Order: sequence, then structure tokens, then C-alpha cells
Amino acid sequence: EFVVEEHGFLYDGTTWTTVDAPGADRPFAYGIDGSNIVGSYLDGSGWHGYLYDGTSWTILEYPGAYITYPMDIDAGNIVGNYYDVSGSHGFLFDGTTWTSFDYPGTNWTGVKGIDGNKIVGYYSDSLGDHGFHYTISVSATVDVDPDTLNLKSKGKWITCYIELPEGYHVADIDVSTVM
Repeated sequence: EFVVEEHGFLYDGTTWTTVDAPGADRPFAYGIDGSNIVGSYLDGSGWHGYLYDGTSWTILEYPGAYITYPMDIDAGNIVGNYYDVSGSHGFLFDGTTWTSFDYPGTNWTGVKGIDGNKIVGYYSDSLGDHGFHYTISVSATVDVDPDTLNLKSKGKWITCYIELPEGYHVADIDVSTVM
């Protein structure tokens, strides 16, 4: 009889470290950002998602889902897939709020990766499987100086300051969306 034991792992270029959720059977590690690892595992009650910060384990379960697979993490934002009675859906979890992703007209959407405000994944329809990318809209604080514009002054310049939320950088700005 051939017995297979599956384990999640972390490899830092030199050392292999086993990453197994306590009491888990078939643990998988899918995404990493700094010391945070996301993945899934099976136990006696089914499949569960997890976030492991190097010390503690947090179970991640999309509300109403029977399976949750976190696939990637970036700056505290976690993306993945969950399954419920209507099919497979993608999700974004920011540590507080769960947001579902369903590609229009399908019942099978999978989210696989996140980088800044960009998400990638796939969806299935009657024509097959297709990839997609999605850009998360981010609200920013904008300050224009001078505060009052005098059109009669014939001034040629204003200064605009854009303050982005934590974790975002000026390179993340799509200039064509700034209005």
C-alpha cells in the first residue's frame, strides 16, 4: 500500500519549513506576502482556508460557503475562490469585508492572484475557460492648490496632491482614470 502525506511548505532559498495547520490533513500553501501565508486544509469537518502569520493561524471561511480556498495575498488583501450551492466564485477579503467576484453571465469564477490593485483569474462559460484581469478602484484624497481659482488672474499652474491609501504607490495610479 502506497501512503501519500501532503504538507504545505515555505522555502527561503536554503531552508525547507513545513507549514501544516494544527489538526490538518492535506494542507496546502498557495500564496505568500512577507511573513503571511494563505492556503487551505482538510480536516474532519471539510475544507477550510487559512492565514498563517508565522505564529498564529486564522481560519478563513467565506460567509455561506462550504469550501474556501485563499490563493494569494498582497498588502493584507486576500483573494481566492469559494464554493456554494450556485457554483464557484472569486473573492477579495481585506481583513474585514468579503467581496464576491462573479464574471458576468457565468457560474464559475476563480481568482488566482493579486498584486496591488490588480486581480487575475479565470471564468468558465459554454465556450470554455477564459482568463481575466480586474483593477480594483481605489479612492484617494485629492488637494488642489490654490484652494480658489481666479480665472481672471490668467495663472498657468495649479498644484494637485494625491494621497493614496496605505499600501498603494504613485506607480499604481492609472493617469487616464484621474478626473
